[in-house]
Amino acid sequence: MTNVAIFGAAGNMGTRACNRLKGYSDYNILYVELTPAGVEKLKARGDTPTSVDDACKSADIILLAIADKYIPSVAKEIVPRMKSGAMLMTLDPAAAYAGALPERKDISYFVTHPTHPPLYNDETTEEARKDYFGAGFAKQSIVSALVQGPDEDFARGEELAKRYFSPIIRSHRLTL
Repeated sequence: MTNVAIFGAAGNMGTRACNRLKGYSDYNILYVELTPAGVEKLKARGDTPTSVDDACKSADIILLAIADKYIPSVAKEIVPRMKSGAMLMTLDPAAAYAGALPERKDISYFVTHPTHPPLYNDETTEEARKDYFGAGFAKQSIVSALVQGPDEDFARGEELAKRYFSPIIRSHRLTL
């Protein structure tokens, strides 16, 4: 079982990640919110909040589903507390490329992002045909990069990304 801590679990991207990933029996989802309002949203929808400390100690993968502008400050707080061998996943390649993620050689950094569904597609339902922003109805592709870590960690990150942004047409491996 892979422990996946979703930081920003009550926000738009975090809620989507929670909804998509909790259906897989090989993932144990840890719901993390940094604000009291976010904690209340988690409780209201029936998800048990996990503290930052507990998430950092037990997560195999930490997914930062937070606004890009907060990634440097949150990463600075949590990366030193992550367990060795864990992965930090972001949706913002600029953070990794610009050096906004703290140096730590014993963890992996993985970046992924959806390309969003094609404007013209072969979807069979009206809901999927009108899913222009990847709400989970239309097929889309993803791009991903392993910024640091052992090469086998690409497969670990890609599998989570495929499930998060499913249904997937293609997955493209890139470099930053």
